[in-house]
Amino acid sequence: MLDRTVGLLGPNGAGKSTLFNIATMSSRRSEGDIAFYGQSIYSGAGAQVEVGLCPQGNPLWEFLTVTEHLELLAQLKGLGPRTASEESQKLIRLLGMEKEAQKFPYMLSGGNLRKLSTAQAIIGAPRVAFFDEPSVGLDPENRRRLWSVLRLMLNQRENGIVMSTHRMDEAESVCTCLGIIVCGQLFAYGSPTLLKRIYGKGYRVYLKLQRGLLQDNRCMSKLILNHGSGKIPGDKVPGEPFRTEANICRIRRD
Repeated sequence: MLDRTVGLLGPNGAGKSTLFNIATMSSRRSEGDIAFYGQSIYSGAGAQVEVGLCPQGNPLWEFLTVTEHLELLAQLKGLGPRTASEESQKLIRLLGMEKEAQKFPYMLSGGNLRKLSTAQAIIGAPRVAFFDEPSVGLDPENRRRLWSVLRLMLNQRENGIVMSTHRMDEAESVCTCLGIIVCGQLFAYGSPTLLKRIYGKGYRVYLKLQRGLLQDNRCMSKLILNHGSGKIPGDKVPGEPFRTEANICRIRRD
């Protein structure tokens, strides 16, 4: 993947978080290899130091303040004390957390905990940063602020971002290419425009029924819509399409 910003979409359990955990060596691989800039993360040459991670949870130290979290991680990634302090204060300002700078995690709201986890992934200028649903719990204003910080990070540094999300607006705002993961497999990959053109028009379901099986069209439509988000349509004559918000279904009978 040569694109610098890649978004991963997929249902819960598709394997997005597992992929991130393996890529950052938080989970064991079953097979295969992962390389950043041509260097395997399993080579023991310190490639993982070049990686940042914002997981779904918020892995924070209970008795370190926001500032201390960032300064500690910056120094662990090789920055000197003064540079670590400067970078930490810059991120705190960009994320609008000045009032929370000296607070402990238990004093923060859910949205500010998420912003701190995002800042931890960015601090130290990693060459690749993974964000697992970074905007969960953020209000619209702070969500847009977070997106702006990620775009600024890309503009100022030669690095890459891989982000998982369920929000198409988030993916389009930050990512130049999107991947769709289903059951642990990459189902599709391309630009947001391309994927919307191919998959953004909904889908069709054709059912061919045996004689005497579910003769009531409305009963069949309810069965289908139990797995979707559309509204149950009115009674239709056999063979006429059922149009819903999420599905276009046609029932055929032998």
